[in-house]
This record gives sequence, C-alpha cells and structure tokens, in this order.
Amino acid sequence: GVSAPQGCRVISGDSEWPSKEIWTRELPGVVPYEKVSKNSTQPDYLYIAKKPSEVQAAINFVVKHNVRLSIINSGHDFLGRLVT
Repeated sequence: GVSAPQGCRVISGDSEWPSKEIWTRELPGVVPYEKVSKNSTQPDYLYIAKKPSEVQAAINFVVKHNVRLSIINSGHDFLGRLVT
C-alpha cells in the first residue's frame, strides 16, 4: 500500500494500517468487517467497549496507530453509516 498523506488519518490500504493481528492483540474482542464492496460504508472493525478501561484502550489504540475513531450509539455512526 501507499503511505497516508502527512497530517491525514491512516485508512485500510495504507502501508501503516495495523494488521488484523495487531487489532486483535491490542483490542481483544474486536470484530473485523468483511467488505462487501470497495465502496462499502461499514467500518473496518467493530469494538464494543463495556467498561471505561475498554474505552481507554480503544482511544489509546487509535492514537497510537493514527486511525479514525467512530462512535456508534444507535446502530449508526456519526457519519450516518449503518452498522449491522
């Protein structure tokens, strides 16, 4: 993959995107989504935080790996993407 432009968040396909092994090791319980198409609006991973320490782990992960965090609170994230 290519590198994310300076100042931008890393997206899947960028060379800096964490591997599936990193996601599952650092965020136990994270669920990868299989993309149905390259234009899919589903997130790449879903992590359900139930305790403050899990919220903190998720925030630490996205900061460490420079990935975007979307908070889902009713089946949709902030951008209106439906998570099923």
